[in-house]
Amino acid sequence: KGNSMDPQIKNNDVVIVHRQDSAQPGEIVIATINGDDAVCKKFMVYGETILLRSFNSEYDDIDVTGSDSFRIWGRVIEARHRF
Repeated sequence: KGNSMDPQIKNNDVVIVHRQDSAQPGEIVIATINGDDAVCKKFMVYGETILLRSFNSEYDDIDVTGSDSFRIWGRVIEARHRF
């Protein structure tokens, strides 16, 4: 799972998102699966496998390989912490 180099995005942070429907491996994205609520995850590609990697160890990675219902909504370009 995550390491010390991963971004720290916490509850109530504000993320700035560049609207796009694709991403490069390693980029942080906002995505939907099955039209459900959007998730903020790291987009990872391992050969033929596509994963949405969680930064929080309490949540599992999501394998979206071959899923017709997986959509990238945008790429996170900045996170702002609120006090």
